Amino acid sequence: PYLILVKIESLRHDVVLQSHQGREIMPRLNALARASVRFTRAYAPATHTDYSDVSILSSLYPLRTRRHHYFRASDPWPKTLIYDLCKQAGYATAIFSSENEKWGGKDAFL
Repeated sequence: PYLILVKIESLRHDVVLQSHQGREIMPRLNALARASVRFTRAYAPATHTDYSDVSILSSLYPLRTRRHHYFRASDPWPKTLIYDLCKQAGYATAIFSSENEKWGGKDAFL
């Protein structure tokens, strides 16, 4: 079976599968949502994208410090990312993103 994880930032939950003046607000996303498993009680793990993105892919809670943490490749904590597990199961993996992966050092984490 195919496995596709779609993570969208800054999308209000109340516009998915909704219409306005007889027209669907997001017809393509609605079609995908109708044919997929939807998690309707999901919560953002952090208020910052660079913390939230890596949390979703690694199942780790974001760091809680008084200062902003910039990820480095030498950070000591162990992590297993979802695409590492998928590769072990024989899946080919890819990430498509429009954001700056260097923000907060996310590229070093990922």
